[in-house]
Amino acid sequence: METAGTVKGVTVGSLFRVLLFVGVVAKFWWLILAALIVMVAASLGWWCCMQSDATDQRARRERAALAAQADEQHAWILAGDDRGVYGDYRPEISRTGTGEGPEGEAVPTRSATAHESPRSHHNLAPSAIRCEAGSTVK
Repeated sequence: METAGTVKGVTVGSLFRVLLFVGVVAKFWWLILAALIVMVAASLGWWCCMQSDATDQRARRERAALAAQADEQHAWILAGDDRGVYGDYRPEISRTGTGEGPEGEAVPTRSATAHESPRSHHNLAPSAIRCEAGSTVK
């Protein structure tokens, strides 16, 4: 049974509200579009800031890890350990002292003289470093 003011279950008031909404959207579409653009731009700006912060944090962690590794290698140097010079990429030193590796390839060797302490190569002045061949590097 239909009452006054309804057409198949839809009231005149709800129909008026829908027409009013459509009229406002039709009249102010440009304002609605501008608000949407501002919201999208703000969201994009926020996302970029979050990505930048994550990148900064990652870079800080990498720098801290590098500093920790450098401190560890410096402590090794002070203790006279060659790991402080070579780090994780230490060359194989010939056990025979001939300067040749297991397959005959050249391997770096360091010959210490009797008057030289194990750490004395760290105390050389940069202007007078003596190579093993006998030439002086300036």
